[in-house]
Amino acid sequence: MKRMKLGYFLTGFGHHVASSRHPDALERGGMNLTKTIEQAKTLEQAKFDFLFVSDSLYLDNKTHPDMFTMFEPISLMSIVARETQNLGLIVTGSTSFSEPFSLARIFSSLDHYSNGRAGWNIVTSGINHTAKSFNGTTNANHDLRYDKPKNL
Repeated sequence: MKRMKLGYFLTGFGHHVASSRHPDALERGGMNLTKTIEQAKTLEQAKFDFLFVSDSLYLDNKTHPDMFTMFEPISLMSIVARETQNLGLIVTGSTSFSEPFSLARIFSSLDHYSNGRAGWNIVTSGINHTAKSFNGTTNANHDLRYDKPKNL
């Protein structure tokens, strides 16, 4: 029998760009650790398969307010791992500005903390301004973003 997988995309205030301005909006949004842990426990009780936290390495005036008001995702999921038993923990991680060994070590640690519940949403960063934050001037061309230079 096939089983549907249920996942939850964690946002601090909600997906609408003005959701943080609603009178009933969650206080401190994605920076409310107590509420985030409560949400994770509720998801686990409801038999959701995973919790997903998106991440971005670039912020500007068009960025959704949630990106300005959220914890660093791996640190957050490390805490959530200690507070849950079965919930999968998926985090976005960009390979554009991190070394493969570093990312592998970080996600391996989360996988160990969570007893095998870590997942990695592997992305490359496509916004040129992101490179400026990492001592570069532009990102790699779209068709080359998944290529990494080989060290000789």
